[in-house]
Amino acid sequence: MDKLDLIIDAVSEMKSAQEQTQVKTQADIEQVKSEAQESVQQIKSDFESKLIAEVNDIKSVAMDGAEKIKSEMKSDIENVKSEIDSEINSIKSTVQTLDALVAKQGRKTMTQKNVDVKSQVFNEAIRSGIKSSGAGEAFLVKGLNTVNQGDGAETILPDFDLAVIDRMRTQGAMIRDISVRAVPNKDHSKFIKTGYSGTAWIDEDVANAGVANTAATKRVRVTCTTGKTYAYPFTTREAINDPRTDIFGELKSDVANQIGRAVHEALVKGVTANKQPKGILSHVDAIESPKSDNARDLRYFQVIDSSTIGKVAAGTGAAYVSAVLDTILSIIASVDEGARKGCKFYVSQSMWLELMKLRDLDGRPLLCPDVSGAAAGTLFNFPVEIEYHLGDIVTGAVPLVFGNLAEAFELLSIGESFTQENPYTNPGNIQLYYETRVGTIMKDSTLLKLFRIK
Repeated sequence: MDKLDLIIDAVSEMKSAQEQTQVKTQADIEQVKSEAQESVQQIKSDFESKLIAEVNDIKSVAMDGAEKIKSEMKSDIENVKSEIDSEINSIKSTVQTLDALVAKQGRKTMTQKNVDVKSQVFNEAIRSGIKSSGAGEAFLVKGLNTVNQGDGAETILPDFDLAVIDRMRTQGAMIRDISVRAVPNKDHSKFIKTGYSGTAWIDEDVANAGVANTAATKRVRVTCTTGKTYAYPFTTREAINDPRTDIFGELKSDVANQIGRAVHEALVKGVTANKQPKGILSHVDAIESPKSDNARDLRYFQVIDSSTIGKVAAGTGAAYVSAVLDTILSIIASVDEGARKGCKFYVSQSMWLELMKLRDLDGRPLLCPDVSGAAAGTLFNFPVEIEYHLGDIVTGAVPLVFGNLAEAFELLSIGESFTQENPYTNPGNIQLYYETRVGTIMKDSTLLKLFRIK
């Protein structure tokens, strides 16, 4: 028993020691686990702190760089602004100096010399005036060529005449449709056809008798007719310096408009006896114009006469309509069918009122609206345009023209236009001189027909 008790006690002690060891081991494991978690947490905290510090450093560097760039750009802008202000002050100083020089030379006439800055002053003044009178003009696109001719400052505007015509295209029917071409001088000429070649029928020439010549095409050289129109207005220095209006620009614009109106009128009815280019209505001949295209000298337009004034200007009902329509249809038929594309009616205000009266047998108007809105109406599907320089319904007048104007007649820009300014003759006033030369020439007279009141 004593031995067994010893064994039991020994086993009990071993078991107790084993349990103590397990408890201690578990305690050590928990301690190691706790220490490991604390280490991981410390590493994570250190990493986050380091990362945040690095991000803040990068952000600080970027902001410093942006501030530096902003500061440099601001400095550059200030430098540019300073340079521009310096240039503006320099220009103002130059203008003041030039004004003083002009004022000093105010009493000199156009024949006096030694005005070194006049070309530059006038060129800038003209450019400023033209710009104010309407951007986009043809002579602005081409620019100005300044030359010293004689003793005065003369500015040549090679395309001034074209600019005048461009303005009038919105104000007149015939000048809007006419073809315009620039030529170097007023001696421009060309050949136009005045007669057709002929043909003949023959049989087999068994007798070897030969054949007769047929008619050959006839041509003749025609030279353009030209005319020069001018304007010579003046304005005062007080008016030019008035800040409430641009009188200089308005004056130039008005001169261009008035020259354009004169060119427009001359295109339609100009006569060389009045120093004008020969207009469309002047290209007629008492003997040749009544003839058809096959028989007429083609230097002249064909004229188709009404039978009486009364059949156009008075009367009512079917007889009146028939008389007018017969004339209009004969005018249309006088242009070859293949050449009628692009043809129009050009009528005076009086003729327009007559056409408005036309009705068919059912009372419907023959003059129809133009659905495109481009013309004043249509008659037998041809556009009708009002041309104010055509004649009234009186004997010998031409109130209606029919055809393709662009292919029948030509307006020429001669290239001799210029403007000249004179601030010297009358102190305090500036006189402005403008002139332009234009010409006209025949192209194909078979494509335009004139209706004349008999």
